[in-house]
Amino acid sequence: MKVNIAKALKLKNRLGARIKKVQARISQWNSNSVTTNVPVDVKAEYEEWQKLKSLIRQVSVAIYKSNADVCDLLKESSEVKQTISFLGDLSTQEGIVAPSRYGDSTEPTEYVATFGYAAVEEMKDAAEKRIREIQDLLDDHNATTRIEIPDAVGEYK
Repeated sequence: MKVNIAKALKLKNRLGARIKKVQARISQWNSNSVTTNVPVDVKAEYEEWQKLKSLIRQVSVAIYKSNADVCDLLKESSEVKQTISFLGDLSTQEGIVAPSRYGDSTEPTEYVATFGYAAVEEMKDAAEKRIREIQDLLDDHNATTRIEIPDAVGEYK
């Protein structure tokens, strides 16, 4: 079956959710007391789980192969997100700070930041803008690129 990448990603997520449900049933009902009435066929559930794992792998590989043209964008997106996270954690404290009542020092400490709050916010805004630009390009790619996935995936729509 041929679908665009956006649809394939949705189907992959549904397969993942289905895998979790089947896995939970296997875990819940695999070992029971001999007097328990087991409402599921655990062996059949395991076979279904294996089938689903194979399907999700095939869909993932098809998506992966189709992303060769946007590999640089995907890597850049990851790096820009890491930059945003780093900048969000960066201390911009400046000025004189009174000593901590639990610290060893009784003297105030003066702080200076190489990148002040306004500069860091400006860098984060620029990075977030770039993320939006990349995401727009990836959304276009996902909507227009068609890939072949197993017909059996359609059973889990």
